[in-house]
Amino acid sequence: WVTWSLELGPGGRQSVVSETDKTESEIVGRGNSEFIWNISETAKLTNDTNVITGSDRTTTENTIALSTTIIGKLLGRLSFRVRHNSAPPSGTKSTDTLSKISLAYEF
Repeated sequence: WVTWSLELGPGGRQSVVSETDKTESEIVGRGNSEFIWNISETAKLTNDTNVITGSDRTTTENTIALSTTIIGKLLGRLSFRVRHNSAPPSGTKSTDTLSKISLAYEF
């Protein structure tokens, strides 16, 4: 079975600029998407996306993950995350990625 939820709304963002130690605030729009596909009784695929956009920049983060039962309540999880900033601080990249392999115990 598949579930998908969306959230949209206004928000606020506050940042401290490291070069000047000044605090910047702005009104933003926020969107979130959560997709879950229960492939079987023991495996599921999730895809979570979060977008925050304002006059200064847009940040987007997406994580896709595959989780499966190994034995009993012990789970294995593979995930990949991409984070993008449309206006990163000077000297930094606009896109970061992170890959993970995890073990988890379900309570």
